[in-house]
Amino acid sequence: MKLSDLIKGEKNLRLFGPADVFIKGITANSKEVRGSYIFFAYPGQRVDGRNFIPEAIKNGARVIVTDYPPERLPPNITYCVVPEVKKTLGLFTKRFYNNIDEKMAVVGITGTQGKTTVAYLLRYILLTAGYDCGLISTIKYYDGREWRVAENTTPEIYKIFSILATLYEKGIRFCVMEVSSHALSLDRVFGLKFKGAGFTNLSPEHLDFHETLEEYKEAKLRLFQNLTVDSFAVYNLDDAVGKEIGKLTKAKKISYGIKEKAMINGKVKKLRLSGMDFSIQIGDWEKRRRSFLFGEMNLYNMLCAFGLAWGLGIKEEIILAGIETFRGVKGRLERVENEKGFEIFIDYAHTPKALEGVLSTIKPLAKKIILVFGCGGDRDKTKRPMMGRVATELADWVIITSDNPRFEDPEKIMADIIKGISKNNYEKVLNRREAIKKAFQLAKRGDAVIIAGKGHEEYQIIGDQRVRFSDREEVERTLKLT
Repeated sequence: MKLSDLIKGEKNLRLFGPADVFIKGITANSKEVRGSYIFFAYPGQRVDGRNFIPEAIKNGARVIVTDYPPERLPPNITYCVVPEVKKTLGLFTKRFYNNIDEKMAVVGITGTQGKTTVAYLLRYILLTAGYDCGLISTIKYYDGREWRVAENTTPEIYKIFSILATLYEKGIRFCVMEVSSHALSLDRVFGLKFKGAGFTNLSPEHLDFHETLEEYKEAKLRLFQNLTVDSFAVYNLDDAVGKEIGKLTKAKKISYGIKEKAMINGKVKKLRLSGMDFSIQIGDWEKRRRSFLFGEMNLYNMLCAFGLAWGLGIKEEIILAGIETFRGVKGRLERVENEKGFEIFIDYAHTPKALEGVLSTIKPLAKKIILVFGCGGDRDKTKRPMMGRVATELADWVIITSDNPRFEDPEKIMADIIKGISKNNYEKVLNRREAIKKAFQLAKRGDAVIIAGKGHEEYQIIGDQRVRFSDREEVERTLKLT
């Protein structure tokens, strides 16, 4: 595609150099630049991409898009100077890939908790219905050709379109993706056409980035504000922010809930550690089914996935068949089978609300709960004492340990957690491996050990290093040794 086709109709663009340049690829990473690429240079969260313009040119970039004034740009290259580089990246990428997103059904899922479970469940329902489906999630990406470990929950827009292009080439017309608040704030999905969007819930999270809960909420709402009349919005009517979505979106509305009267309602009928019986009701239509997932928080996830699949035109009985046979997601209330007589669960819960949900779900089903958890470094510090309070109020014994300390002192992180604790039912074990071992030593028949915070992650971030560490692997290793 020629640059002239990409810039057609752009009024706020200043062009320096020829426009008949042929473009073979788009990127915002100078190391990814190849011959005849267009390079977008803008300030990022950690580095300023404008400083890498010389490297991009050296690697073969033919066009640079940036907000630098012309006098600061080196000669002998074509430049497009625009006021909003990130938004221009979205628009140019969409054109470069011939609006492929509008030829597919792209479904976005946002919220504080539950995004990953909903995304995996919705994809599974579509598979049950006979449709292959792409996936962009916190854990992995699937482009119809291969599975890749995720770089970010929501990658940059040119990477999203690359995945969509591969899916389309493979004849796949569905893609489910998690949409993070960071992505919405940083315009990573600007210009992307969503066929549908789902909202799970909202509680304080990422306040190190958004600074206030209101800013965090506004970021989430952007996904629904940008939906068009030919798309649909699925939202949790039991959540205050969900109620706002129903008032602001132009899309077709599909509400769900457990407490409030919604378009789709659900109830937990019977709870067990191996799953639950539940019912789903739409008007006079009601069905009772069984799921391997359990707990109220997972019922919400199931209702959200049901609404999204329903919005895509999947029949109710097929949706229920998918829900019934779905085995869950790695690191999301993941049950580890063992012969010790006590239950073991691994969960990604790393916010007070998520931790409360996990503990409240397990509490009626276990004699005692032994919890292993920590908090990440260089992230929102305000939630640490709140997590300490929730942990010690709902668990019988708490082992506070290291999570991903990054550049913070793990002892300082644990001290912040302890500030919120008023009970004496905890201990500190800095080494996470030893903390898991200690939990197993304390557990008796009928108890439950919950290891929270890292879930699917297979590493610990210490300083700028990613050290191999998997809670699941450590659990299996410890079980063999005890």
